[in-house]
Formats: sequence, structure tokens, C-alpha cells
Amino acid sequence: MSGTRFNHYKQFDAQAVSSTTAYHSPVTDINQQHNVGLQITFVGSMVGTLSVECSNDGAAYIALTFSPVLTQPSGSNLSYLIALNQLPFRYIRTSYTNASGSGTLTSELTSKDLG
Repeated sequence: MSGTRFNHYKQFDAQAVSSTTAYHSPVTDINQQHNVGLQITFVGSMVGTLSVECSNDGAAYIALTFSPVLTQPSGSNLSYLIALNQLPFRYIRTSYTNASGSGTLTSELTSKDLG
């Protein structure tokens, strides 16, 4: 019997965030994966910009455009989900640039392996 497997990977695991630093998760190869989803959790007083970046060549990462735009942390705790159905790119990472405040960032990626 062929079944669907869910894959789970923590891109950021309570990553300490402070100053005006840019953070990039490790790259995840999502080739042959479908229904990619991210669960984002900010804890603390950080203010900054989160982006989901993709690449086909594994070298140049470009931020996806969302409509409506992603909710950004504005000084208090925040959690939300991002659904990325049939994402047509090979690699994905999450990036966060902190503007002020501090706290932690957790980004958990899941996907379905339909093979």
C-alpha cells in the first residue's frame, strides 16, 4: 500500500534574535514534496521582517510574494501558518531580519511525500 508521509523539519528552533541581525535558516531541498507548510512563532519584543525564499539553483534565493502580505512581528508574541501548495521550486529557506527588540524565532516546515 502506498501512503503519504509527512516530513517535518525545524528550520529555526527557538533561534535567539537580537540587534539588527539577518538570520537565514538552513536550506531544505523540497524536490518531490507537495503541500509545504510553515508554522512561524515569534516570542518576545522583536520587530522585523520575515521572508520565505526559494531557489532552483541553490545559490540565488529570492523572496516569495504573498497576497495578502505576511504578518510581521511588531513587538509582541505572534504565531501563524503559511500554506505553500505545489511550490514549483527546488530549495526553500526562511529568512528574518531583526530591526529592534529581542526574542526567539521558531520556523517548522512540513511537507507531504506523495511517493
